[in-house]
Amino acid sequence: MDGGITDNLPQHFSGVTITVSPFSGQCDICPKDGSSNDAHIDFMNTSVQVTLQNLYRASKALFPPQQDTLFKMSVNGYRDTLTFLRAHCKCFK
Repeated sequence: MDGGITDNLPQHFSGVTITVSPFSGQCDICPKDGSSNDAHIDFMNTSVQVTLQNLYRASKALFPPQQDTLFKMSVNGYRDTLTFLRAHCKCFK
């Protein structure tokens, strides 16, 4: 069983935990969809925003995309991480 299905974001540690998700929602590092929809689904300790973009991402998790699409998704994740680091870490400003 995949750990993301059982408990995606365990909270068993004291201190700061940076949360990461491939779906837009309330994690620290995740895609930011331009939707004004505030509806969220809590799924296995992760809050996921209800958007068409997340539905697309879920379909690509079940049916892997072509290499060029996968590369673009990876670059987007890299950019999301840089955005977070620039906002929260002094060494990236």
